[in-house]
Amino acid sequence: MFKQVTGQKIDLFERPKSGPQAPNKLKLMMELLNAVAQDVSNYSPTMDERVSSLEEEVRRLKQRIDEKPYAPTAADILYESKREELERDHFGEIVAIDAEAGIIAGIGRNILEAYENASKKSKKSKFAFRKVGSQSICKLR
Repeated sequence: MFKQVTGQKIDLFERPKSGPQAPNKLKLMMELLNAVAQDVSNYSPTMDERVSSLEEEVRRLKQRIDEKPYAPTAADILYESKREELERDHFGEIVAIDAEAGIIAGIGRNILEAYENASKKSKKSKFAFRKVGSQSICKLR
């Protein structure tokens, strides 16, 4: 590409020598960088590329629709049964759920605090965590 832009070829791994050649190589490198920047900024996808991209996105979305729906876990069911109370009293906090015991084992301002509180109530070391008022769930192992 450098040769296409400047008509010259240089070894980019060769260190510039002192003397009259050094500024010349630096100038050539700057020309190359400017040409690359202009080439990138002028890029606009063709209509065929846009259509192809949209078709791929439609295929991906159709696959997601055809996938099996999310099956709620025991932790999800327990959280949903106590959701109104938790959102009223602990909105934005993190709950540690012991699904096997069927209890909310700990509540805290962050996962670490919720885990520490849960560890005091339960002998388990794995809990499902949920941010009260949010849809995300993760497991700490």
